[in-house]
This record gives sequence, structure tokens and C-alpha cells, in this order.
Amino acid sequence: MGMSPSRRGDQFEIVLKRADAKLEEWFRRSQKATRRASVGFSGFLHRAKRQSAGALRHQLDDLQTGLKKLSARLDPVEHEATAAPKKRRARPAPAPRAASSRKAAATRKRKKAA
Repeated sequence: MGMSPSRRGDQFEIVLKRADAKLEEWFRRSQKATRRASVGFSGFLHRAKRQSAGALRHQLDDLQTGLKKLSARLDPVEHEATAAPKKRRARPAPAPRAASSRKAAATRKRKKAA
């Protein structure tokens, strides 16, 4: 029993329609899954951004606290330095040098001659 050519074409068309319907269903499911995944990923990025911003804010607060403490410690030192600037001490006058032996001998001779 053979099939007529028109009957064979109808069967082939039915198979193609079923495959097309399955492909369309798969495509819609993948779109939904992609949409869900992108929404989930977007939420993850938003949370990560918020948490990293919070961590950064925490570090900045710690840094500011440290700088305030340092500033409080430096204030007395700065006020002390500006309130009483220390004057430089004058150098003591150099001690007179002893005359060299030739000069000393010449001076003694002059004194004796005089």
C-alpha cells in the first residue's frame, strides 16, 4: 500500500509544523529564562554595588576618624611652636688663638729691646 504524493506532503508538513511549534516553545522558554537570569543578575549587581559602597563608606569614616585624632594631637604642638618661637642662641666669640712660636719669639725680642 503506497501513499499518494499529496498524502506524503501532508505528513511532511505536519512533522514540520510540530518541529516549528517545539522550536517556538523552546525559544519562548529561553527568553523567559534569560529574562529571569538578567533580572537576577541585575539584582546581584545592585546588592554588590550597595555593599561595596557601604564598605567604602565605612573605610572613609575610619580614615576621617583617624585624621581627626591626628589633628587633635598636632594642635598643641602647632600652638606651642607658634606661641613661643625659640630664638637662636648667639655663638660664643671664638677664643683668641695663641700666637705661633715665631711670632711669640719676635714679640719677646722686641719687648727686651725696648
